[in-house]
Amino acid sequence: MACSLVTELQKIVSREIDPYDPLVISVTAINGGNAYNVSAGKVALKGTIRSGSDATRERVWRRVRAIAEGMAASHGAHVEVDIHRGEPGVVNDVEMAELIVASGKACIGADNVLNTPGWTVADDFGYYSEKRPSVYFRLGIRNEEAGSVFPLHHARFRVDEAALKVGAATLVSAATRFLSKQPENAD
Repeated sequence: MACSLVTELQKIVSREIDPYDPLVISVTAINGGNAYNVSAGKVALKGTIRSGSDATRERVWRRVRAIAEGMAASHGAHVEVDIHRGEPGVVNDVEMAELIVASGKACIGADNVLNTPGWTVADDFGYYSEKRPSVYFRLGIRNEEAGSVFPLHHARFRVDEAALKVGAATLVSAATRFLSKQPENAD
């Protein structure tokens, strides 16, 4: 049932959600059983659901629960679904994103600033983006000579520390540009 559930959950992404509405459903841990010739009496699955839309996440939570309960019923099993809300999706403010793009171009040149497709970030930064106009951006850190070739969350992830200077310069430029546009008497 656990293996079937993993497969069925992936169908939510491919069959039930608009392909332009970013969504990730990942089962990242499966634990159960302790012998090769005995069916596990209990299996625990863990994973993550990430989307740029709270409405999509809530819809997916309902579908995960319904699919798991339906599969348990069809397999004569019992299921408990425990979904933690987690961090909100990060939603970039358009003006703040434009500010970072302009600052990045000024610091490292237009050819080095890429407009990448949206991605599903669930991070505590989302709490800030719920309250204030903000931007969450990626700073390229790939450098084969420095051994920085693995993606974020990989066990061998390593930051090319030279990229930190670029990030700091971009943020200073953005702060300077932002503050220069504020009225003098703003609180």
